[in-house]
Amino acid sequence: MEDDKLIVYERGVPRIIPKDQKEIVYRDPGAKMVYDITPSSTQMVKVETSAVDRAKGFQIQISTLALVLAFLVLVLAIFYRNVELWSLIALVIFWGSFCVIYVIGWWLTMMLSAEFVSLFEACMKWYVVIREQNEAHRSRRK
Repeated sequence: MEDDKLIVYERGVPRIIPKDQKEIVYRDPGAKMVYDITPSSTQMVKVETSAVDRAKGFQIQISTLALVLAFLVLVLAIFYRNVELWSLIALVIFWGSFCVIYVIGWWLTMMLSAEFVSLFEACMKWYVVIREQNEAHRSRRK
């Protein structure tokens, strides 16, 4: 019958509770408080994504950012370099800065993506294979 009960100490006072009772339990009077509570509800978040989802997300993020920054570059060019608003040079400044910002955003996103990790790993493996081949060729020539 002793196995069905648990002796716990609260502020140095022993208390006997059933083992199946879920409540706050102090394991040791000298230790900090330990909560031995099973949550009433649990959840599991499972995220499934694909390259298409990541590409669409990138497109939504970078297009807005690139348009706003390209517009700011054009405004700066108009006010500080006296570029006319409806001219070919304004069009080139706007789309050129848009493309530069887009490529920089793409490059940074690519560097942080799962695809880049796989590409980097493959490149490093090829580098090891090529280095071993070169060393083997060098050792055969001697």
